[in-house]
Amino acid sequence: NAKGEKGTATPTLTVTDASGATTDLATATGTVGTYTLSFAYTDGGKTVTKTATLNVVAQSSLTVTYHDQTTGEVIGSKTLEGGEGTNYDGFTATIDQMTAADGVDGSKYTEATTDYVTADGEPTDATQVPDGTFDGKTIDVYVKHVLTEGDTYTATWTIEAQTVDGTALGSDKTQTATGHAYTDAVTGAVSYKADKAFTDETVEDFSKQFATNPTIDGTSVAVGSKIAAKNPAVDADGYMATAPTDATTTVIYTVAKPTLSAEETTATVGSTVAVDAFKPSAKLGDADAEGTF
Repeated sequence: NAKGEKGTATPTLTVTDASGATTDLATATGTVGTYTLSFAYTDGGKTVTKTATLNVVAQSSLTVTYHDQTTGEVIGSKTLEGGEGTNYDGFTATIDQMTAADGVDGSKYTEATTDYVTADGEPTDATQVPDGTFDGKTIDVYVKHVLTEGDTYTATWTIEAQTVDGTALGSDKTQTATGHAYTDAVTGAVSYKADKAFTDETVEDFSKQFATNPTIDGTSVAVGSKIAAKNPAVDADGYMATAPTDATTTVIYTVAKPTLSAEETTATVGSTVAVDAFKPSAKLGDADAEGTF
């Protein structure tokens, strides 16, 4: 009091929320919101009141989940605490951030084995997650693998044209395919990518000499149709599980068997008969797999 004597009354505390409703201090400190704290002390008939404002905010956080973009597996996660407030300035997904995440194998995923980190699975080098609300948010980050270029491969594709008896027609075509092997630095798997791939060929036309429908592996094919290039299947990024190897495609042309015939000619004694009357005529008959000229 004014005389410097210690008061005997107990101070009282009143807590009200933003709507003015009275609550208790335990509720206020455990619930996000703005509260008014009123301290009142009465001594000798005089009451003194002091007020203060209490802002209770949530501990902001962002959970980052790391995915292996090559295998599709979840490889780890990290919860980042943002401290005061409900906004954050953005999160940059880096290799260091990834290796520090819970569950990530730091000996497997390193700067040497990981190509780059992408946000939201977009196939770009951009790693900046946009600014936004931190509280309870999650973000998916995708990690790609380093592919190390290795040995060169070379393969030859030969397209042969021959008759049913194996006689070459002398018009063989050859193509060369080249590329490199690539080793995945994380998994150790080897794949291949072409620098130059085989291209489609066409079935040649020998119809003046042979039946018009040759065969490939016993299947009839039309003259002028395409012969599919001997390239292994590629994935979405253009990589093959196996490299092309030397291959041969044989197009077999069937020889048409000629039929000879001559008509009888009656000649009268003493008359003149033209020599051509006895000349046999030749025509191409139906295709015969056994036929030769």
